[in-house]
Amino acid sequence: AVTGYSIDEIKAQLCWHFLITEEDLSLFDENVTGLYPGQSRTVDLRLRHKNGSTVWVTSYAECVKEENQPEAFRLYGGLVDITSRKHAEEELRKSENQFRFLTENMNDILWMMDMNLKTVYVTPSIQTVLGFTQEERVRQGVHEQLTPSSLKIAQETLVREKVLEKQGGDPKRKATLTLEFYHRDGSTRWLETIISGLRDEQGRLTGLYGVSRDVTDRKNKEVRILQYSEDLRERNKELHCLYSLSELVRKEEASQEDILRACVS
Repeated sequence: AVTGYSIDEIKAQLCWHFLITEEDLSLFDENVTGLYPGQSRTVDLRLRHKNGSTVWVTSYAECVKEENQPEAFRLYGGLVDITSRKHAEEELRKSENQFRFLTENMNDILWMMDMNLKTVYVTPSIQTVLGFTQEERVRQGVHEQLTPSSLKIAQETLVREKVLEKQGGDPKRKATLTLEFYHRDGSTRWLETIISGLRDEQGRLTGLYGVSRDVTDRKNKEVRILQYSEDLRERNKELHCLYSLSELVRKEEASQEDILRACVS
């Protein structure tokens, strides 16, 4: 059933060597036909199925001397079909490779923390964005990662989330914060961080995970816009003062006290 061949068809070949794919012939010779009396081996091999497909098997082989013929020996063993397991392992390997590619080439930072805000995992992109290696980041305390004002915001948010947790809040809720992080070169970067909860099988909150994106340029633009708006307000005040002065000067009855009062207002 494993190979599609009947027992008689295999016996007619004297050995099932003909089933082995070319890539695994050396493994077959080493771990099956090449055994000496008293030796036993286990090895995974690829077989050619009668329908042309490839089947993975685990071969168990043992070489035993014949009791009545000391010079003769036999090979005993069995085969277990592991094709499904091998296919699952290959799919898992592909998924791991894809995940590794994404985490190593993305600009966003994926991370996980425990409930004490201790980093337990972070993607390699941490080095691209903030200059720290994964190992350095995991060793850092949260106070080494965030500026004091942003650390306060993060801690206050955690307290609120714990209160919501006790009140039975939505377990799928997310929090979005814009926090200022230290860069390895001593500067800071603003990261927009979307935070979700890690939960155990009983639904209990056990940690936090999220994604952080560098929004420093956007934040700097916002600061410049705010500064520009403040400058405009100051210019408007000056223009209003000049207009008031011109109106007072135009009036012949305006006193020096009126002019000073207009400048102050």
